[in-house]
Amino acid sequence: MSQVLAKLVYIGGVVCLIVTCGLAQGKTLKLGFEAQGYPTGFVPGLRGDLFISDFSKVHLRLGYNIVRHGDAGEHQDERGGGFGLTLGYDLIPTTNHRWTVGLRTDLWFNKIDWYDVQETGEERHGESRVKVLQPTIQGGFRLPAGARFEFIPTIAFGYEVNIVTKGEEIGQGPILLLGLIVNLEI
Repeated sequence: MSQVLAKLVYIGGVVCLIVTCGLAQGKTLKLGFEAQGYPTGFVPGLRGDLFISDFSKVHLRLGYNIVRHGDAGEHQDERGGGFGLTLGYDLIPTTNHRWTVGLRTDLWFNKIDWYDVQETGEERHGESRVKVLQPTIQGGFRLPAGARFEFIPTIAFGYEVNIVTKGEEIGQGPILLLGLIVNLEI
């Protein structure tokens, strides 16, 4: 856990440096909260958007992935979670700046507790530590709320890939996420 936290602090420092350089060059910065739900979990997080032009931006999210695979994974019950981060790029292809479409990749450091009951009635329990890479394509629609606030409902589709697993295999595969971003322009 301390290694993951150290990595997140390091990445956070790099992001702060990038954001500071962007603000020094007059770029627009938006900070906010993002939440995404999917059939077997929920991801809340803090988010930052740095506009690199009027029609494109990069974003970073630091979050926590709450996993409740139930029996949709490799075992009869899989649950747990972990910290992670998202890095993405969004295009704003319309002149009214309402629609967005982008590519993003999440990296999660999950600890999953799993449980099985075999045909003999014997119970098996275990823990797996999994690094998950989750590339997605995401679309959203911007709803301004005053001069500096905005709400952006989103939908994303991608694939969850367990890139490193310590312990038994855990569920992975296609993923559909519905979300909401709440931003404040700084």
